[in-house]
Amino acid sequence: MTDLIKNGYSPADVAQDGNINALIAGKNAFNWNGVWQTTNTAFDKLKWQAVAVPQIGDEKAVWSSSTHWMFMNNKGQDKNKTAAAATFVKWMNDNSADWPKTGELPAKNSVREDPKLVQDYPNLKPFLDELKYAHYEPIAPGITTSGGDDHHRRERGRDRQEDPEARLWTTRPPRPTPC
Repeated sequence: MTDLIKNGYSPADVAQDGNINALIAGKNAFNWNGVWQTTNTAFDKLKWQAVAVPQIGDEKAVWSSSTHWMFMNNKGQDKNKTAAAATFVKWMNDNSADWPKTGELPAKNSVREDPKLVQDYPNLKPFLDELKYAHYEPIAPGITTSGGDDHHRRERGRDRQEDPEARLWTTRPPRPTPC
């Protein structure tokens, strides 16, 4: 990635949303982003299309995130409240066909597999096709805190503000041990 800057294809020190702003302004040919951009109304004036992430390395892979519905197993929890929460989550999943309106993939497999979804939202197809290659953030205490730090390190390394190798590996805090 640093070669994009070194070879003059990208300026250094790009602001956080500078890449997407450059695309919208017609000064950038592509943008590597996520499904949430499929509803960006600034794209309405562009002729654009979502495409699959190119394979880099030995295997196909994409980074993903997700909405997690979880129930803590607490001593003495009210079984009725737990049942009510489970009913709510089931309803949310069963009715997730509207999630693409906000730039998200539906939660339920049967909703995602309905051909009408891609008919209504054609730019979701590459994202749906790549779900089988998705790698999710590990679930561990403190992971959300360290995630922002990792993103900051990658940006500073990419922009050559600091040595990328040193930023990514020598200053990274230890990863939490999964529970």
